[in-house]
Amino acid sequence: MKHKQQDFSEFMRKAQGGDDKSYHILLSGILEMLRSLLYSKIQNVQDREDVIQNILMAVHKARHTYIPKKPFSPWLGAIIRNKVIDYYRLQKRHSITDFVEIPDIEDNRHFVPQDISEEYYANLLKAVGELPEKQRVIFKMLKIDGLSIKEVSLKTGYSESNVKVTAHRVYKRLKKLFWGDEHEN
Repeated sequence: MKHKQQDFSEFMRKAQGGDDKSYHILLSGILEMLRSLLYSKIQNVQDREDVIQNILMAVHKARHTYIPKKPFSPWLGAIIRNKVIDYYRLQKRHSITDFVEIPDIEDNRHFVPQDISEEYYANLLKAVGELPEKQRVIFKMLKIDGLSIKEVSLKTGYSESNVKVTAHRVYKRLKKLFWGDEHEN
């Protein structure tokens, strides 16, 4: 039975209230959506199914963190993004810094590692190595270690807003270095 993604938030609210049927419908809907979303992104069928199972397990473990008044899609999108990045990190095919931003999953835009040359990657590593220590540490924790803003804040002692501002400065600096001023926003 197909359900729209906007229904997911209602099913999750009911599931959090103990409604097993709604939880089953939610997980079935997410499963169907994931198979479609990841079909062209992870070619190996077994790997794709493993990633899907990891996502479903993460949804199950984190279901208590969903805030019913907030949109469901960004919450689920963050879980999907993290698990797909974990998959690629294990595959060692691409650098974690090669991932394009994952928008709200309702946009039907997809996240994929971008193909980059060894020279580009070497230049990126060199540029990151030349960052001031605070920026380098925060960038590594966010983009290589895959920590959340909150986790970086707790580990470094910087406020969450300070971590966000520092990360934004790093991204802006790297964007300018690699693409020049034409990509300035």
